[in-house]
Amino acid sequence: MSNTTRAFTLIELMVVVVIMSVLTLSIVPSFSSYLKNQNLKQAQENLKSDLRSIQNKALTGTSSDQLVPLTTGDPARYWGVQFTNGATGFDTFVSAAQTDCNVAKINTTNLKITGGATVTSATCATSPCCLFMDMSDGDITASGMAQSICGGDQGITLTAPGAATPKHVCFNSHGLIYGD
Repeated sequence: MSNTTRAFTLIELMVVVVIMSVLTLSIVPSFSSYLKNQNLKQAQENLKSDLRSIQNKALTGTSSDQLVPLTTGDPARYWGVQFTNGATGFDTFVSAAQTDCNVAKINTTNLKITGGATVTSATCATSPCCLFMDMSDGDITASGMAQSICGGDQGITLTAPGAATPKHVCFNSHGLIYGD
């Protein structure tokens, strides 16, 4: 009987370590890109959720009993959302008119867009741009938004550094809010 011990040589171990290092280094960039894309997708989902919450406030008539400080003190009729190009957040407000983003406002609140995402310049034809959600039926009217971002509907474009493709939060005049 032979008294030999079987083991790996130092060269065999070094080859395995090099192979593992090469595989690890090739996976890290794709995983980093995956994380950035998932963060942008999460930002899209959060923005859709925030818009639906604001639309629900409009449908339930939240703040409908208040007067908006215009010259005549008109009753509140719309919940609004204001976006600015390159911004990482947006403002929500209550207004009496849906004419433009510069109407008199009450109950203004600032919300953040998550995941390091920003609203891109292609979204708003003019800066800032607004969505108005009617308190009577939840319909959405946009002011200063680019048309046909979402197959004929209007929408908000979100981008993030390192993400492969932008994400869109789309809506139509009947109040449907969706992502593409």
